[in-house]
Amino acid sequence: MRLRILASLVGIALAGGLALAAPGSDPKAVAERQLSVPNSQIAWSDWDPEAIHTITVKYGQGQPDDHFSYSVADWAQRKGDTGFESFLALQGYVEKERSPPRIVITEEPSSATATAVTTVKYDWQGHAGTMAQTDRFSLTRKGRKWVIRALHTTMDYR
Repeated sequence: MRLRILASLVGIALAGGLALAAPGSDPKAVAERQLSVPNSQIAWSDWDPEAIHTITVKYGQGQPDDHFSYSVADWAQRKGDTGFESFLALQGYVEKERSPPRIVITEEPSSATATAVTTVKYDWQGHAGTMAQTDRFSLTRKGRKWVIRALHTTMDYR
């Protein structure tokens, strides 16, 4: 069960974390763009080439959390192929509703953090539930543009 949830969440996280390229006017605009586009429009101009995406899945009920990460450059070279049996893992997982993200920005002269919290209602093989997803973008300036240096996504099923 954990493997199925984990694999399905990878797809959901990537859909939120990889996005359509557009100039980043400010950290909030970059985060909003990343969280709003479909995963079929993956582009990399908002990302530092050495960026890392880390995902934590919290299951609760005494189960240990899962943690994994990947380099965005490696992901771009794979063209979205996870190497997982993701279609089987997603079997029966349906996202029913996703709230608009609440985004809070903390900005310094050359760095910023954008924290977005989204509530996701899902049904997985007849079991309805709510998950809290937190995406914490660490951004840095490259010239006049903000780029994502790291993204940490936490999916909390507790």
